[in-house]
Amino acid sequence: MNKKLQNKYGLTYQSFLRWFELNIKGFVINNLIISLFLWVPYIIIYKLTETWWFKIALIIIPFTIFTTFISPLVIDPIFNEYTSIEDDRLCQQIEGLLSKAGVEEFLILYLVYRSAT
Repeated sequence: MNKKLQNKYGLTYQSFLRWFELNIKGFVINNLIISLFLWVPYIIIYKLTETWWFKIALIIIPFTIFTTFISPLVIDPIFNEYTSIEDDRLCQQIEGLLSKAGVEEFLILYLVYRSAT
């Protein structure tokens, strides 16, 4: 990323407290998800010794799809703040590109990194 843009939007500095906060949040969320779902494959392996690999694959596919769609709605806002784009010209340019690409329904948001605590 361009250094001028980093300075303009405050992306060059992160305090120790913000860094620590993000790491603690990540640690808690990762351990919560792991503790909720890690035991499932072990139970399947124990009970279905012949076809455990197939049953686990059948569970992993919907779990992956679920986390792909739930992560932007639930997990990402824990770490970042999202607001609407205030620059109308930029918003119109993005809308033009999306309409050229054939995207009909969309929501344009601006990701605000909280660099200071």
